[in-house]
Amino acid sequence: MKNTKQTMEQGTPIRVGRRNRPAESKLRALRTAMVALCGAILILGVLLTVLPLFRVREIIVEGNTYYTEEQILSYAGVSKGDEWLAIDGQAVANDVRRGGEYIDRVTVSGEFPFVLRITVVEKQVMYTRHNGTYYAFDDAFTVLAASARSEDFAQFLYVELPEISAIEVGYEILFANTEMDMSYIPELRESLEKNGLLAHVTKLDCEKKYGVSVELGGTLRLTLGKVSDLDEKLALAEQILSERRTESVQYVALDVSNLHKSTYRVLSEADFMANG
Repeated sequence: MKNTKQTMEQGTPIRVGRRNRPAESKLRALRTAMVALCGAILILGVLLTVLPLFRVREIIVEGNTYYTEEQILSYAGVSKGDEWLAIDGQAVANDVRRGGEYIDRVTVSGEFPFVLRITVVEKQVMYTRHNGTYYAFDDAFTVLAASARSEDFAQFLYVELPEISAIEVGYEILFANTEMDMSYIPELRESLEKNGLLAHVTKLDCEKKYGVSVELGGTLRLTLGKVSDLDEKLALAEQILSERRTESVQYVALDVSNLHKSTYRVLSEADFMANG
């Protein structure tokens, strides 16, 4: 009995409960979130202050010959003062490409400080006449546009093509002779450009593949014959003209289709036009 009483008197120590403290990791997470929020607010404030300064200061358009700078910019939908960071270069390039049927490729790049450069690569365009309508086409003979007026295509090279069986905007020209290789026409154009003559050419007569002729400046008809040895034929023509043509001679027909036997004829205006 004594032992039992003693045990009861001593009893079990009474534990006084303490308030639970938040886990240390939660406090750290809360502090981190508050710091991040304050940082975000600060950054937002800075951006709202600085972003209006990020404006397009200059737009450079290059590579365009068929289109004016104003036309390219209207297709692009951008202008000086636009927000720099809001411009999507690929979207601008696509808009310009869609806007101009004579445009092959477009690249848009940004340069410091806030300069936007739009570089245009245009298609090699020529035009022809068929059944009273004029058609513009590229080197792949895909028809790009049609018009009843030749003036609408005056910036392009006029070409008389071999017999056409079908021609329609958006489609490749179909020739009567389906087996004929028409690549000689772009090759001729390229050779004329390489030799510095393309700017003076007013007409290419490619109706007959082996009887090609070129009209330059509306006063010289140059017969090349087969589209082969073009560089040599053009060099020979330049030599003959420098030696024989004078200021008093206006209309000339020169045939260099045979490199070993060329012919040079002075024509009247009437004869020149009649044989054009």
